Amino acid sequence: MRKTKAALALLLAVSIIFACFGCGRTDETQPGESTGAGARDSDTVTEAAETTGAVDTASPETDAPETDSPMTDSPTTDAPGTDAPTTDSPTTDSPTTDSPTTDAPTTDKPTTDAPTTDAPVTNTPHTHTWGSWSVTRSASCESAGSRRRSCSGCGAAETESIPATGHSWGSWSESRRPTLDAEGEETRKCSRCGKSERRATGTLKVRWDGDTSSWLAKLPDYLSLSDITIPGTHDSGAQRGVFGLGQCQSMSISNQLGAGVRFIDIRLKLVNGVLSVYHGIVDMGLTFDEVVASCADFLAAHPGETIIMSVKEEDESVAGFGDALASKIRSGGALWYTQNRLPTLGEARGKIVLLARCDAGGLGINCRSGWKDNVAFDMNNGVPMRV
Repeated sequence: MRKTKAALALLLAVSIIFACFGCGRTDETQPGESTGAGARDSDTVTEAAETTGAVDTASPETDAPETDSPMTDSPTTDAPGTDAPTTDSPTTDSPTTDSPTTDAPTTDKPTTDAPTTDAPVTNTPHTHTWGSWSVTRSASCESAGSRRRSCSGCGAAETESIPATGHSWGSWSESRRPTLDAEGEETRKCSRCGKSERRATGTLKVRWDGDTSSWLAKLPDYLSLSDITIPGTHDSGAQRGVFGLGQCQSMSISNQLGAGVRFIDIRLKLVNGVLSVYHGIVDMGLTFDEVVASCADFLAAHPGETIIMSVKEEDESVAGFGDALASKIRSGGALWYTQNRLPTLGEARGKIVLLARCDAGGLGINCRSGWKDNVAFDMNNGVPMRV
């Protein structure tokens, strides 16, 4: 038992010596070698282990087996002059935690320049000195014009519109007269630009009042007789006959005219120098002078009316008929219209218009050829007409 304790004490001493050598090597550690306490402790433990193994091998025990009591190392008191083994506490570098650097937000303070107040500048207002207006585009009747002027001081210019002048119309004049079936037209002209305009005046309207004795007086003068449908009678003077033969009318010439008839058909025969009314061979007991007198009386009472008289020779074998007829007509003077043309109503008012179907000494509208019986027809012997 004492031997075991001695061996343990020797082992402890050797361990201390090695520890001291270990401390000396520590001072000679080259740069780059580990100098931590953990490395020294590892070497010490290894050496101690090796020493222990050597002791155990060199000194085998032959003692009876013993039951070793738990060994408690008594505290060792170092002899004077013996340095106690120095055990460097392992240096533990505390981990350095870099605190995040938070830059305090910098708020740039707005730089406010102190207001500078300029002294007010007083500008003297410019007053334009305008020149005279000059016309750049003349106004017309329908289009506006323009004019311009400029300031002599600053050169500024202004332009203004000149209103259109408008037409200077003359009076309306009739360019086409209306008839009973065709519209009339009026025209007027501008004295500035010469433009003309037209307007329709409609067809002729006649209000019938039932007065058959003066119906033509209600129509305008400008109408041609060809514009008017004129009622007439056949063999107007044949008011009697032989046992009824040869009679065509029951009314006298005066009554026919009063009823509205304006065309009369007179058939004459020169008998003993007297122009008498006949129908074929039948004497009607009426002379040409009596017929003309009835017409003259009617026209005197109704001067706005006219009568168209067709004259035909009933027996062409008697000489001197034409001269006798012409003499009678000429003696009537202004009562007759004897030109070879259709007159206007204005020209024919108050007159007898002669339609010569026979020799009338060159008087009247020539209807000697082309006349047809018992039918409506057109004819033109220098004067176009429809009968």
